[in-house]
Amino acid sequence: MLLEEILRERACELGLEDVRFFDMIRYKRDDLFRKELHGLRIYRNDGGGDKPWSGTSGNKDEFPNNPLAFRYEVFTLSNSARSWWNNFSPKWYLSAFPPSEVNKDYGLTQNPGWY
Repeated sequence: MLLEEILRERACELGLEDVRFFDMIRYKRDDLFRKELHGLRIYRNDGGGDKPWSGTSGNKDEFPNNPLAFRYEVFTLSNSARSWWNNFSPKWYLSAFPPSEVNKDYGLTQNPGWY
């Protein structure tokens, strides 16, 4: 499906720019909110050892030359559960209005699910 490919490409290209969250809200993709997250460890593949290349315990100081090859290790994130993994609610597709705006009595009503 074309939309799936577009969303996948946007997640890859704009992954660190908060676009993914708004795409999941816009297209009401609760399946993506519940999806297991994973991390990626990056290792030098040119004799740089078995320590990850990046991070505080990396080996970039021991091998300062720019590496030409890497190997990657995918791991499941299990130390930080997201509240929406087990308790997803469709009310999160819409944000709550501030009570001060709803109480001004000009016809604004709170979004469904928010009180």
